[in-house]
Amino acid sequence: MTEKSEDEFTREEQAFRASFAETEEFEPLDPAQFVRPARPRVRWERVLGAAAVVVVVAGAGVGLSQMAGRGMPASVAGAASTAEGSVTANDKGEAGGGVGQPAPQVPQPSTDFGSSASSWTVTSKAPLTRISPATGWLDGRFYLIGGTGACSDIDACKAYRDGAAYDPSTDTWTPVAAAPVSLQVQSGVAFQGKLYFTWSDDPKTGTLVVYDPGTNSWASIAAPARLGGLVVAGDQLISVGLGTRLGGDATDRRYDPASNTWTYLPTDPFSPDQARSVVAVGDRLVLWALSLTGEKYASFDLATQTWTPIKDLTESGNMIAVGDAVVFQRDGSAMLDTYRPADGASSGIAMDFGQDAIDKLRATGMLDLNGTVVGNRIVHYGELIDPSTNAMSLLPELPKAKLTGQVAIGSPNGLLVYRVTGANDKAKTTAYYLPASP
Repeated sequence: MTEKSEDEFTREEQAFRASFAETEEFEPLDPAQFVRPARPRVRWERVLGAAAVVVVVAGAGVGLSQMAGRGMPASVAGAASTAEGSVTANDKGEAGGGVGQPAPQVPQPSTDFGSSASSWTVTSKAPLTRISPATGWLDGRFYLIGGTGACSDIDACKAYRDGAAYDPSTDTWTPVAAAPVSLQVQSGVAFQGKLYFTWSDDPKTGTLVVYDPGTNSWASIAAPARLGGLVVAGDQLISVGLGTRLGGDATDRRYDPASNTWTYLPTDPFSPDQARSVVAVGDRLVLWALSLTGEKYASFDLATQTWTPIKDLTESGNMIAVGDAVVFQRDGSAMLDTYRPADGASSGIAMDFGQDAIDKLRATGMLDLNGTVVGNRIVHYGELIDPSTNAMSLLPELPKAKLTGQVAIGSPNGLLVYRVTGANDKAKTTAYYLPASP
């Protein structure tokens, strides 16, 4: 390399480094300037199509995306909160009352679960020790089905087909007959007094595996293709195609148990090769598809039998139906976005935690509860959140444990956590139940 080229390289390197230098606007803030609650929160509401939310910090507007990558993750937006309240705004002055104006009052957590219980209750001894079982809730009972044994050699772990059901009203566990196949990980869909699971060992076909608690028996029902999702919408059981790229088809169907027949729904607006998933809110479906240009959404109205693209929906993450809303939950992020199909509005919460708080949530297994639906609320970072109002209830902490496995099951009025510690002949199970008012 010549002396001239070396000088040019040095100047370019200096310019490159200078571009990442911290500006005065982003100099570290003195914690003494702020009085912050233990769990500050920033809440915003907007109608789809509105510009990005801006959080006002110390009087200067800073976009959430600007915070990320500057030593402050986007999920840590809570620096905008003070003991007196929080200040939020967007560039249209919506919800936040204009730049620099007080935001709507942020709800404070409570510990009122509609029960005299102040902590988790250890249930009677569970009759099985399983990792990653399928789960479900039906008619007052929580179900654990299938899964594998707790062994140190994962490849040697035995897969099981039987299960157990827990009734919190009597604190009793009841054996569940062995399913036709080993079910794992997934959550069953409750429909007309039975639990429905999807299963496939073939790239082009699928099976509905159905449990009838009345007879403690199972049935296998052939599906016309691999299913990308199974939901109850209104009084109908609906499945969507998985997409041709993943070995399924792009056909959406309605299943009628009485006649054991599948009926096609009108064609959805997405390309057949796009991967897809679905949730149901009331009598509407919200369909997600992944294309080369990004994520896309459409809604289906069962009353009019019509699909409508949702062009302005930009949220991303795992879709979860909660009450009258669709909640988007992203792994590793304390932000929670909500979309309401009925009016097209969305809202969100950004929660700020110090690393000590995150470590404690992880050590107690509370982070693993994220996404569990309890009635019209969802568990998120140790809080039970109502997405229709963003009201929060602080969950009691679970005991710390070195977990081999853990699953959580929600119901309209309670939450069951099933844990396994240890492995092989030292494996031990403990289940905890927490009642919660609707």
